[in-house]
Amino acid sequence: MCGITAVININSSLDSKDFDWSSNALKQMIHRGPDSIRAERVDNSVMLGAVRLRITDQYSERADMPLKDYSGNRYSIVMNGEIYNYRVLREQLADYPFKTDGDTEVVLAAYQKWGLDFTQHLEGAFAIILFDKIKREVVVASDLVGEKPLYLREEGGQFWLASTIPSLMIEPSFTKKIDSVSIAEFLLRGFISAPFTYLSNIQRVSPGSLIVISLESGKVSKLRSSLSARKFESSNEKLPLKDALYLAAEQVIPKDSDASVLLSSGIDSRSVLGLARFLGRKVKAISLAVESGDLNCGSCESVMAENAAVQGGFEYHKVLVKPADYLKYWEQFIVSLSEPIAAFEGPFLFALLKKASEFGKVALSGTLSDELFDGYGNFLRMNANRGHSEFVSRYLKATCSGYGEVSALFNDSNVLDLVTGRIIGGIESGNNLLLARRGDTETTGDNPDAEGEVVRVLDVLGVGSSYELSLLDQVSMAVSIESRTLFTHPRVIHAALSLPLPRMSPGIQNLNKFCLRDAMSGVVTNCSTPKRAFPIPVSFSKTLQKAGIFKSALAKKSPLLDLLNLDRTAINNILSRNDHAAQEFALRLSVIETFL
Repeated sequence: MCGITAVININSSLDSKDFDWSSNALKQMIHRGPDSIRAERVDNSVMLGAVRLRITDQYSERADMPLKDYSGNRYSIVMNGEIYNYRVLREQLADYPFKTDGDTEVVLAAYQKWGLDFTQHLEGAFAIILFDKIKREVVVASDLVGEKPLYLREEGGQFWLASTIPSLMIEPSFTKKIDSVSIAEFLLRGFISAPFTYLSNIQRVSPGSLIVISLESGKVSKLRSSLSARKFESSNEKLPLKDALYLAAEQVIPKDSDASVLLSSGIDSRSVLGLARFLGRKVKAISLAVESGDLNCGSCESVMAENAAVQGGFEYHKVLVKPADYLKYWEQFIVSLSEPIAAFEGPFLFALLKKASEFGKVALSGTLSDELFDGYGNFLRMNANRGHSEFVSRYLKATCSGYGEVSALFNDSNVLDLVTGRIIGGIESGNNLLLARRGDTETTGDNPDAEGEVVRVLDVLGVGSSYELSLLDQVSMAVSIESRTLFTHPRVIHAALSLPLPRMSPGIQNLNKFCLRDAMSGVVTNCSTPKRAFPIPVSFSKTLQKAGIFKSALAKKSPLLDLLNLDRTAINNILSRNDHAAQEFALRLSVIETFL
């Protein structure tokens, strides 16, 4: 994991202020890569920079970035993330005279051989910026689900790219421009979907994107942006879910560096632990427990996780969080955010990753499994309401906490319509994606199975990419540790999307993710045991209230009121309650106001 930057000036040569920005931007995100820092002008009009967290080729400075090709004359690259199949690719690219043992140079060699098709061969989590000096092109690429973030600003023929939004904001000519539609989406969903951010003049590079910036013509070409980018055409590449998970585990779980598994009682993280045991990887297991007088089930969760670790023969560590600790971690969590995310679980994740950073540079989790296997029950809730409303309305109600109540706060219906338009755009992308994958003639409509397919894609690219994975990346990088998950591996994603809809098995009551449980039988002990609930204790949210975290949400001069023309009376009615929906809304208000 790393932090990367680029500045590109199509109209003129770079000057000292561009180098100053690159240097300052890298220093600001040194936590993303404390092992090395360097910015370099690779052309009169292009400067690349990187801070590096050394994992592959971890003892060598040769793989520090920006990295050039073996000739040192044509290609330059910076990359954030990991290419999990780089050893396989290295064998396929044996004619290339490698000078490092890492994965970044493999990407250079892949681009040299396959050109813009190089991402079709990469299996990993990555954000890449590559400069081709002869073609005078900058190539920007994002992994299949946008696991590794990259942000872009364009103005007057100049482009700035960085792994974090704050790094882009310190460029001297930058002016902060709030995107009111994005703020409205955040209040409704608790996150902002790519390519949008809370700023109208900064975009997030969308999942699966391949962008080419021509220095000769000034043209920006967006060549691909879909989950179907990797189709696995040949029969030997199409794997059943079980085999795909085994292959992903072999590549993702480190062989030669220390790693930890963020363990819960759920089938997702227990699958990661079980596969680590099968492969003989000596990972450590870390789980969470809470100390609170109003909740006892948190201890049940940790007991179940501890049993899984002990039975597997793993070293186990428990992180106990008290209400006072929660407030401390909350403050650290908010500081770690590059963009707004409303997550009560954020402080818990920060505590787990901080512990994991004591043992190594890699933390493994079960993130994205819920989106792939309908762990949240979004499709089941949507299908239950069939015939009562159209698809978009049912999707929003199924996936947005308190959607009806929050949407009623907007006095200006145009803003709400624009947010809905973003969702519709995502649905159209989901339809096109599935048409490309399967050759179907219709996806949404009267067919509930077809609707379910689109829901899964929207969950992966929306909730999964813009919420779950973004949260994991930002918090893990705050403590200088790389987060990895098996469920973002392209083989696993395609295997999962090729399965029938993950409905509950008729023979097993309240057992979700049946496809995953079936694939992991024999690997995970007590595979059919349901996950224990882990709600956020009431006393923890009260801790935030007592500390004044939600106080600004009631402020008469809140900038949100004018920005979105919100109904103040309706807001106060929600905030006067103490139920989960009210606390969730108060959290969203509080978080977004810290960014305005």
